Amino acid sequence: MRVAFAPGVVAPRHNHPGEEIVYEVEGSYLTPEGVARDFAQDLPARETRVMAVTQGPIFGKTFDERVTNTVWKSKPSWFIVAEKDRMIQPDLERAMAKKINAKTTTLPTSHVPMLSRPNDVATVILAAVTAVKQKDI
Repeated sequence: MRVAFAPGVVAPRHNHPGEEIVYEVEGSYLTPEGVARDFAQDLPARETRVMAVTQGPIFGKTFDERVTNTVWKSKPSWFIVAEKDRMIQPDLERAMAKKINAKTTTLPTSHVPMLSRPNDVATVILAAVTAVKQKDI
C-alpha cells in the first residue's frame, strides 16, 4: 500500500507504533499510551490524556483518496519537519518537503509542533504570509 502525505507526493507506508493503534470498523484511534509516547511525547501528561479521550477516529481510507489538484506545483510551500515525530518518519517529512520545493523549518518536536512549539509554528506561518504578500501570490 502507498500513502500520499503531501497531495501528489506518494511515499511508501512506513512503520507506525502499531501496538498503540486500535483498529475498529468505524475508524482507528491511538491508545492513551500511544498518544503520550508516540504522538505528543513532548506535551505534558495532562494534555495527552485530554487528547486521547477527545480524539476522533482515524479513517484510513482518506489516505487512499486521489488528489486531483496539487497546489504546491504552482504556489510556494512551507513545511515544518518534526524532528522527533514518531508517526511520520522525519526523513520522510524532509523528502516530502524537498519534493514540493518547500521552504523547510526543522523543529525538535513530536507530531504536534503546533501544540508543543506554537510560537515557532506561528513564526513560520507569518514568514509565509510575508513572502506571499511581497510576491502578491
